[in-house]
Amino acid sequence: MLSLVVQAASGGEIDWAAVGSAAASAALFGGGAAVADAAIYHAAAHFGAAPEAARALAANGVTAGLCLFAAGADILAEADAARAGEVTTAGAVAGSAAKAVLDILPLALAPLGLAGVPVFVCAQIAGRHALRRVRERDRRLKLAIAGDMARVAALHARLDRMAADNLELRLEDDECDRLVESALGRPVR
Repeated sequence: MLSLVVQAASGGEIDWAAVGSAAASAALFGGGAAVADAAIYHAAAHFGAAPEAARALAANGVTAGLCLFAAGADILAEADAARAGEVTTAGAVAGSAAKAVLDILPLALAPLGLAGVPVFVCAQIAGRHALRRVRERDRRLKLAIAGDMARVAALHARLDRMAADNLELRLEDDECDRLVESALGRPVR
């Protein structure tokens, strides 16, 4: 659901395959989280923790683990994008940092309970939108730099032609001076 909301709000275009993939991942991670919650709870209870303490440990442990997993997945996605040339290395590092902050946001918002969900959704939408805008500006800057470099290359070619023309004019001037000197019988300069 969050993927659908984020896509609709940030780009307006919905990738239904990504929504389906996100729903399947959410179901898988939800089931895995429930199993992990139970395992952490029973392990804590086995080692003598009170039921309330075991429950708190299980809830925070799984949340932290899933947040770290999400951050790791985003870091790998950014590394793949950098390898594919879609973003620069610096852009991938910045994107990884921004996405990691967004990924661990549920840990910071956990004390708010359900009231933190709208804050989380808004932060995700705003963060992804900002990242997309920064990358668009980076892409435009690359194009501008490439255009400037082409203009510099054209200017160098023009200067090389002018230098060759200048050399040719000097040679012709020297030849004219020799002809005048031979006709006058004395140096011109």
